Amino acid sequence: MILPPDFGAVTPYLVVDDGQRYLRFLVEGLGGVFVGQHLDAHNRIRNAQVRFNQSTLMLSDSSEAFKATTGHYLLYVDDVHQRTAAAVAFGAELIQAASEQPYGDIQSGVRDFANNIWWITQRLTPKAYY
Repeated sequence: MILPPDFGAVTPYLVVDDGQRYLRFLVEGLGGVFVGQHLDAHNRIRNAQVRFNQSTLMLSDSSEAFKATTGHYLLYVDDVHQRTAAAVAFGAELIQAASEQPYGDIQSGVRDFANNIWWITQRLTPKAYY
């Protein structure tokens, strides 16, 4: 199987309202790296890519054919407290304060303005979950 660089076999693809604002949230709020975007004739995002370490997330603006959708996403970071604060500063709602979990992570939860849930997670141990 041939995969593009920084893509896994499964890659999240978000369809959102106000794609440019959402791109800023992904970069400024969650610490992603903007890779690029393709716009339509009305400057709406047809496809954009943001990289988080070795993972890529894709998104597009919603349309009549493809309505905005929501989901839950687990995001591993180096500093859960700093990244959670940045997400909240960008307008995300804190739904779970950072706390240690029994599977070896510190994890917080935020709901973004598009109603997606992000489980911001910092790994504490290299051992397996189970």
